[in-house]
Amino acid sequence: MGIIGRPFSKWMKEQVEVRQRVLGSGFNGNKRNFNNSLPDSQSPFLNSSPWIRMVSSINLATFTDKQREESSVPKSTKTVLQKLEEKSEFASFIDNFKGEGLAKNFVLFNGVTPRNGSMYSGITKEDSATSSNIFGGAYGFGDLETIQDGQGFVPQPGITSVDFKYQNDGALSKATVSIKAFSKFQFQIIDILFQRPGYTVLLEFGHSIFLDNEGNTQYAGEGEYTSTRPFELMFEGPLPQYKLAAAILKEKTKWRGNYEGNFMKIVKWNWSFNTDGTYDITVSLVGVGDVINSLKANVSPSERLEMKAADEKSLSEEDIKDAAEDGIVIVAEAVKSKLNYALYEIYHKAQIEAKTASTNWVNAIGNFISNLTSWFADLKAGDYIVQNFPLPEFKMLKENGELGSYNPETDQNSPNKIFTGFKQAKGKDEVKGLKIPGAMCMIKNADTNIDSDYNPQTFITFGTLIALITVNCSLVDSNNNPLTYFNFNFDDLNQDSSCEFKTFKGQFSSDPNICLIPPTIIEKSTSEGAYERQKDNDDMDLMKGIKEHKDALAKFLTDEPGKGRLANVYIDINYIAKTLKSNTDEDKKECSIVDFLNAILSGINGATGGVNEFRVMFNENSHMIEITNQVPFDDEKEQQNDEVPLTVINTFGLRPGQGSFVTDIKLNAELTNDYATIISVGAQSNGNQQGTNSGAFSLYNYGLIDRIIPVKKLSKKTDEVKDPPDSGTDDVEEIKDPIGRIWSEEVQDVFDDVYEDFNFTTENTSTLGNINADYSQMVLGEAAAGKNSEDGKATQPASFFLPFNLGLTFHGLSGFKIFQAFQTDGNVLPCSYDPDTIQQIIKSYSHKVDLDGWTTSIETIGKALFGKLSTIEENPVRDNNTAGSGNESQDSSVPGDDGTLPDDPNGTITSGFPLNKIYYDGPTNKTQIYLHHTAGATKSPKITVSMWNKRTDHVATHYITNNLGDKEQLFKDEAWANHLGLPSSTFRKFGVRYQPLDKISLGIEMQSYGYADLRNGKYITAYGNSIPANTVGTPIDKNGRPTTYKGHKYYQKYNSQHIANVKDILVGWMNKYGIPFKFDYDVLFTQNKIPFTGKPGIYTHNSVRTDKYDVWPQKELIDMLKSISS
Repeated sequence: MGIIGRPFSKWMKEQVEVRQRVLGSGFNGNKRNFNNSLPDSQSPFLNSSPWIRMVSSINLATFTDKQREESSVPKSTKTVLQKLEEKSEFASFIDNFKGEGLAKNFVLFNGVTPRNGSMYSGITKEDSATSSNIFGGAYGFGDLETIQDGQGFVPQPGITSVDFKYQNDGALSKATVSIKAFSKFQFQIIDILFQRPGYTVLLEFGHSIFLDNEGNTQYAGEGEYTSTRPFELMFEGPLPQYKLAAAILKEKTKWRGNYEGNFMKIVKWNWSFNTDGTYDITVSLVGVGDVINSLKANVSPSERLEMKAADEKSLSEEDIKDAAEDGIVIVAEAVKSKLNYALYEIYHKAQIEAKTASTNWVNAIGNFISNLTSWFADLKAGDYIVQNFPLPEFKMLKENGELGSYNPETDQNSPNKIFTGFKQAKGKDEVKGLKIPGAMCMIKNADTNIDSDYNPQTFITFGTLIALITVNCSLVDSNNNPLTYFNFNFDDLNQDSSCEFKTFKGQFSSDPNICLIPPTIIEKSTSEGAYERQKDNDDMDLMKGIKEHKDALAKFLTDEPGKGRLANVYIDINYIAKTLKSNTDEDKKECSIVDFLNAILSGINGATGGVNEFRVMFNENSHMIEITNQVPFDDEKEQQNDEVPLTVINTFGLRPGQGSFVTDIKLNAELTNDYATIISVGAQSNGNQQGTNSGAFSLYNYGLIDRIIPVKKLSKKTDEVKDPPDSGTDDVEEIKDPIGRIWSEEVQDVFDDVYEDFNFTTENTSTLGNINADYSQMVLGEAAAGKNSEDGKATQPASFFLPFNLGLTFHGLSGFKIFQAFQTDGNVLPCSYDPDTIQQIIKSYSHKVDLDGWTTSIETIGKALFGKLSTIEENPVRDNNTAGSGNESQDSSVPGDDGTLPDDPNGTITSGFPLNKIYYDGPTNKTQIYLHHTAGATKSPKITVSMWNKRTDHVATHYITNNLGDKEQLFKDEAWANHLGLPSSTFRKFGVRYQPLDKISLGIEMQSYGYADLRNGKYITAYGNSIPANTVGTPIDKNGRPTTYKGHKYYQKYNSQHIANVKDILVGWMNKYGIPFKFDYDVLFTQNKIPFTGKPGIYTHNSVRTDKYDVWPQKELIDMLKSISS
């Protein structure tokens, strides 16, 4: 959950595709398959009924006299078991009820089963009970008295339905279980096991018949699906909850999403008695994620802490009183809780450092702080050791359900990461603890609103704060290990990627009384005015101090543009203490850690421009607390890092091999008040106005003009939407560089006071904070509009989601996670919701299980996909008119001693991939365009480029595209390379004079495997690997009928995004060079004379070669070419 937009697990994607494939069978004359003994049977979708099981964790205990004396209840209090002994109807069962006996013999199912899974059957008689079936028969069910009283042989009790929902706050799941009991005897047992708030149960459900990921029919209760490991663990004694969570995740994987399990806590119940003697019972459950709400800091004055402070001679009652009067909360609240005192200890040691000249001061106060730097520009940094910190151990869940090793460098955010236990961290000098590099920094003599005694101003990283919370506020087990854990890479916080922080060039903290990040300088191409004012900021004292100590400070910025590490944001320690105090419930004398952290995160976000949105959540799959940033990041890079591409869910329709298991669709607008101004200003093509981030919303409305009010902006004094200024007014000038105007007129002077003079007073920080929100949104708006990149692409994803909720309901499926992403097939939504440009983010999901079956419903919000983001180099901006080496002559393209061509120092134009001089500079005039495909290397343009780099014959094309949405330009249009391979004999064959068509043509290489042959039900490429059936298409002839093309019936399809990117390139070249094009099937897909004459137009490799297959006549490609035919 730490990162929004991650794909489904591989096994879950495969399950979706299997269902869609099977439901697409029978189309186009094929016979439907209802035979469960054959693969891809449709019977599981028609005949499946669900199963539900709930088992209690309650043991019926007996106590010795000594244990009774030590308990907190009166000695005369009877246990539940003793009360049952007094009831005649239970007398014969007591021995079987002791310990786990009752829970083991009374597992609620659609009926009741004992642990061994055998079903109660027949009717209850005097001698029908056995050691394995203690209640006798299914009718009467152990209750002979009810039978004798005339009620007859009532049925056994059972679960009738389950409503299960994952809340969108991620903190916990909720379930409502409906149960039917047919006698008081049954009801009393249910009361003991399932009507006890605070006690736990395991709730499981699934399909009784289902398809595995190979399309084979499987049955619950048979073979490897006879039982479940989580169910067995419920009877294996006390165990850490995270082990049960790991077992549930493994079970979901084994069942391929056809099983759902949750370890939950009873919170309430109700029941009603019916006139027929039956009981209708409802039990409400919450997931164990509720433990997140139990994290508290007890903030009543602690005598023990007061004594500790007195022993260390660090704090007196007078110190506390004076600090409260002066606003030094870190001191005033020092003895209120363990967390308060841990924070105070850090500040106290910083005070000693500021007042002593000794370099060995650390030795005198304990081994907590180390590696302190020298003061420079009144700033110092150092490491910190968090004592007795438990480090977690993780494993990776493999596709086969086994556990493998965990690599923190690559697996931090994997959905298959499993929390398996703890190891104890050890610091240097045999001190148990966690050493955090750059955990703290100090600034001397800053002018704040606090008394001068708050000196030095002390900061700790957010990761350090989380480590202190883990040690001082967590509930622990018998081994003193936390019952839950924060998902941060504590082994190396400088490499943590658990929660990314959105950054941009020109970002800064407007309030160092809250937090500090390293300020950066805006790109000149974003705002020349702001750049000219910011470029000398590195000479300011605070900036110089940060730069001087960069090796000692925590590493905030990552190697990826636009991303930082939340774990390494520095937070003012007095601000932490104030926030802890302000979130304290004075009546209960406690502070919710979740509320406290959310307040800290809100302060960080506000101080850094409001471009992040953090949320504390609980991940019930990993059993860890996570912090999620709910803003979009670079989609393309994230998807490249994911091994599994986004799953496409078919919403409607039927075609060969593609059906849909969706049963209901809803699309609702969620236009909250927060969207009102954004929508008003964003309803135009230029919504990047001061006071709103509507520039992102304008992307959604691009091409739509309100003819009555064509342009809208905000008044400077109000939030009212105003008409635009008349030409010639002073406001027109600010439109040219609004960011530069804001910085020059409203920011620079106050920024100087803060970062040069260390003047952190409220007057300065509140002024900066008010302006920073507008400034940050406008900078990101320029980046999202692509105005500061060479190719016009966005350099930052837009910070907005489409305010529409798409809801889907379908045949039950588990394995979803909040904030995972998928795409739809586009068969239902309007064109504004192009499936290739919008992904759906899951914000909540639920399950309903009853007699009609198991259905799953998900609610999503749309996130715009803007494709691959451009990168821009450090200032000054690269010359747009150059590509490759630009001014080099063709002679520079000569192989070196190693047999390869020399490097192009700039790399490819789009991404800067390493590029040898595999092209000639030209310039040459262009009159023809050729389409190719690779017949391999489909994953990244970089792979194709690297293969071309190994050659010395200058083989290349101007662009490489693929189904992942890449549109990589290698070198400038005016350059050329060999991409046709035409000997002069071919020209003679058609009776035309030879001419070098490579020089006058432009080329696009479409990455694709090309043809694939169907063998044993699999589509096999020329390389021998198989590709999914839903990626395969059939060629068509000139009349649009399916055909065999060049001896092959099947080819890998170019998807819609791929074809759209090719279209963009073609149209751009046609306009740039005036190249005409009239669609002709034969000219495009058979070798013919026309291209050899040099006639301008668009061709394929097939147009000039008989031994090539690129590109193939795919219907969607042909439709695109027809659409641009003049």
